[in-house]
Amino acid sequence: MTIYIYEGRNNLSKIPLSYSLKQIIFAYKKDHPDWSEEKIKSEAVKLQKEIQKMDKQWARSNEKFYSHNELIGDWEDVE
Repeated sequence: MTIYIYEGRNNLSKIPLSYSLKQIIFAYKKDHPDWSEEKIKSEAVKLQKEIQKMDKQWARSNEKFYSHNELIGDWEDVE
């Protein structure tokens, strides 16, 4: 898993999506082979927008956390 850290809210639009539209369409086709292409694409676009919204909320949450907290130490301290 790759974690992207962006500073400032102006950069939130540059956050890469977790899943591409192509990946979502492929998953819908696999799970719902009886659906029409139009319905699959429509549902995939809706889901992609929700995923993008959650990705942005996650980035804002991380930005807020790291702007208010200073983490010290390293992974050796956790053991």
